Amino acid sequence: MFTRILARSSKFSSVAKFLVLATLTSGGTETKADIIFLDLNNAPNEIEAARRALKPGEKLYVIPTKEMKERKVDLEPLRREQERLQREFANPNTTPERREAIHREYRELTIRISDLSSVRVTSRNLTDELKKALDAGIKPTRLVISGHDGNGHFNGDYGDLDRLDLAEAFTAVPGMCESLTSVFLWGCWTVTPGALIREWKKICPSIRVFGGFEDSAPSKLARASHTILEGMLKKDSEIQEAATKEQLANIFKRLPGVRRTRAALCANDIFISTTAPPRTLSELLEACEQTAGGPLYQRYLCYYNGEPGCENPPRDTANGEVRQFYRQLQSSLHCRESLNESLNPMPPPEQVLRLIFFDQVKTQFLRTYQADISKAQESLERLGIIEPRIKDLETMSRAQLIRNIHALRNRLATILNTNALGEAQQKQVWKLYGFFNGLDITLNRLNPECVPFDWIEGRRANSDCIRRMETNL
Repeated sequence: MFTRILARSSKFSSVAKFLVLATLTSGGTETKADIIFLDLNNAPNEIEAARRALKPGEKLYVIPTKEMKERKVDLEPLRREQERLQREFANPNTTPERREAIHREYRELTIRISDLSSVRVTSRNLTDELKKALDAGIKPTRLVISGHDGNGHFNGDYGDLDRLDLAEAFTAVPGMCESLTSVFLWGCWTVTPGALIREWKKICPSIRVFGGFEDSAPSKLARASHTILEGMLKKDSEIQEAATKEQLANIFKRLPGVRRTRAALCANDIFISTTAPPRTLSELLEACEQTAGGPLYQRYLCYYNGEPGCENPPRDTANGEVRQFYRQLQSSLHCRESLNESLNPMPPPEQVLRLIFFDQVKTQFLRTYQADISKAQESLERLGIIEPRIKDLETMSRAQLIRNIHALRNRLATILNTNALGEAQQKQVWKLYGFFNGLDITLNRLNPECVPFDWIEGRRANSDCIRRMETNL
């Protein structure tokens, strides 16, 4: 009856008639666009911003869930196993080889107890939670990940995941990637051309919209953080339809809160940020020939190698030369995927970040391995090596550290090459040599796999690199 009245009415334009009829024939419903929020950063304000962006009937699924946070785990069996290992280690009949195995087992138990004592999202339980979300009827088209980031590495109170962890979890859940159309990455350096081309475009190719930051992001407590997130989520449908640079630019500049930040948006392979006009990802790749290791790269090498005048990285971690190079590197990471082979030697940003915060890295290393350092010093003195003293590591500059570690490795290599050692002593020297290999790869080369992100944040964490180097030799 209503449609007959509508057809007769001269007050309705043909466009209005079409819209109303379309609504009636579709039942007045829109496609569900639920949100999955991966909250590694413990950011309740951002979660509420996502909740405000929901339309009627849409759902928000937050990981870690309430059940994960309230989970009670009986740790007593694990602690009893630790006590048993301690008794076996103290038994005089336990062989040196078995003691090494006990040491590894005990450390693994300690890490496991630590993980179970707190709420930590891992690639394994993330996969489980994503499956639960789909089983619960969640139809996710939008994903939010909140966490401290180093371009592909998210870290916070509730977990520490890199792009491989995320790829493993999302590809392990059938239909997850296919259902996602938009991803909002709430952390520093999350939406750069490099991050999109190298990572997300490969993990979930069907994603059309990426929102986040091309540089430092606002604090989770800052109003801008949740204001921008809410704005992007509410405008998501409009952003997805942006087919030209002009259309995307008009949407982006109207988003509340973006002007005073380093916000960035990519839709349908068009990239825009607060510091640059819209360009396609293809255009950005074509510009790579103009990007190469310039003066800042040379300064980075100076500090990395501890050359004269660069004995320690700049104390200014926000605007020093290494931080400036980090910004340049992050903005041009997409060039590593181009045909410009001259950029291949450029360091990974994760390594540069560890050089920026070298003081914190060294401090946390000392806290973690103080006992090992003391034992190494005693072993060196038994071999007649008095100088340099690795025990003085705390007061050494980076340049001194590099020189001393190399000098000690060379001294140990010379001793091993004399063939004048007994079997037991040779084994001990090899272990000591392995310890200094671990020192080299961790503190000198700043291998990201050996330097936990927690050290940058000033938190204690275990790194098994030194122990692994010892046992492998």
